Amino acid sequence: MSIEVRQVVRRFTAETAALNDVTFRVEEGELIGFLGPSGSGKTTLLRLIAGLDQPTSGEIRIRGQVVNQVPPQRRGVGVVFQNYALFRHMTVFDNIAFGLRVQKRDKAFIRERVHTLLELVRLSGLESRYPHQLSGGQAQRVALARALAPEPSVLLLDEPFAAIDTKIRRELRKWVRKIHDEIGITSIFVTHDQEEALEIADRVLVMNQGRLEQLGTPEEVYHQPKSLFVANFVGEANHGQGTVERGKLVVGPLMFSVDQADGAKLSVVFRPSDVQLSPVGGERGNSVNAEGEIIHLTYKGTYYTADVRLQGGMQIQASLSPDQTAALGVGSRVGIHVKRVLMFDSEGRALPTENAVAVGAV
Repeated sequence: MSIEVRQVVRRFTAETAALNDVTFRVEEGELIGFLGPSGSGKTTLLRLIAGLDQPTSGEIRIRGQVVNQVPPQRRGVGVVFQNYALFRHMTVFDNIAFGLRVQKRDKAFIRERVHTLLELVRLSGLESRYPHQLSGGQAQRVALARALAPEPSVLLLDEPFAAIDTKIRRELRKWVRKIHDEIGITSIFVTHDQEEALEIADRVLVMNQGRLEQLGTPEEVYHQPKSLFVANFVGEANHGQGTVERGKLVVGPLMFSVDQADGAKLSVVFRPSDVQLSPVGGERGNSVNAEGEIIHLTYKGTYYTADVRLQGGMQIQASLSPDQTAALGVGSRVGIHVKRVLMFDSEGRALPTENAVAVGAV
């Protein structure tokens, strides 16, 4: 079941557009993550697709049919809300069966369908419990089973893991990905958690202030951001600004060779994983772009993040393996080599970076 959004605008007031000229397509069987900060328009967009709200202008198509005026119950869409919205007075069985009873399916079909879904979401044996007797993760799975019960063509999830603790959230999102792969339903989920979006989505749609910034695979969004906003929002990033002079961009104590006209004002972004640190000692080689001091180490489980203060007070972050911290601790003087950079013009648009390389210190 493909979904098309064409030049959609949603205004709540004449002055403010919650969505502004949004256009994209979701292919059949895809799992798409809507990613963006609070107020970016991602939940508004989900509600428009679900039929819970109407666009001010533009079209929404499901399987080629314009559904702007089609009510939610006739769109073939299942929705899982952030707060689960389970019926407190109903058992797990009755919650899951609710949509099937609305469809007036016969009792034998309902019983078989509910038990099939209980097995799918690993809740067999809990069908007689009430919502208050469930954990957050179990309640979320009941909500998912209820959305899947009427066999929708599209599954929409609004911040489905936001109210669950970190460990259970990680387990649930892997589980949701597995369920999606098993049933092959076209799915969209809203999140402000970049790790969540990058981990389970086939493609990520990044939104900012009602506009679509980029739609691409997790790898494209992380390594090839189309805008300065995406580069800074998705993943950890070091950033700075400068003006090109004689083919060089100076950002603090760092200098980059760029293929841009003199006077151009550019922004530079580089990931902590693209910063290589080495102990200072002996003659500084060409691979070292600047020197600094490690002022803090943050343990991340499989790696450390080092906060490094450069000459002039500029600070950057670099990733270190546990083995490297034996030689590079807090207070260590280090050489800094930036292996890869991203460049953006004064409007925040990505520039080709083949010739943008760190060439030395100022």
